[in-house]
Amino acid sequence: MKMGIVITAATLGLALFAVPDTPAQARGGWHHGPDVNQRLSGSTFVLNVDAETGNSTAQQIGLAKGQPGSAQFVSLLEFEPVVGPDPRCPTEFPLGSTLLSFLFVQTYNDGSLLTGSASPGQAVCSDGSAFVVDIAGMLTGGTGRFRDASGTWSGDAITPAENAGFTGHFTADLDKRHRSHDYDRD
Repeated sequence: MKMGIVITAATLGLALFAVPDTPAQARGGWHHGPDVNQRLSGSTFVLNVDAETGNSTAQQIGLAKGQPGSAQFVSLLEFEPVVGPDPRCPTEFPLGSTLLSFLFVQTYNDGSLLTGSASPGQAVCSDGSAFVVDIAGMLTGGTGRFRDASGTWSGDAITPAENAGFTGHFTADLDKRHRSHDYDRD
């Protein structure tokens, strides 16, 4: 009986110290994943195709859901025309073009903003009708709970051939000085 009490007390003590109680405690050092981890869905609208260069400018509008809450987002991207096989692209989407610019803003339900940009020169890949991207960049700022945010982000998305909709994922790691339990509220 005494041994059972000791084992139970040790197990309870381990549980108290090994598992964070709240998301805020998870941010305080227990958290090992990205600060932002969201699923994306939306639509892509081609705004312009330059007659001289063939470069396309498009806008994406959609929803992001997941950690740290729901957001609406808008992005603006410019890329060169798809020219042929590209070693940066996966075999299922062998045709590639170069991303010239990519800017985004996410607007959260509480009015906070998170902004970022992608590094130019990354690949936009296609199979001739559908498009995929796997890109990364820097967080460039924010307001509200993301005030002056900085850090890195990555994302992937696919636009199927049959429509202009897309789905994807977005993750971001905020620089440590910007991490706070406030990021956990929606």
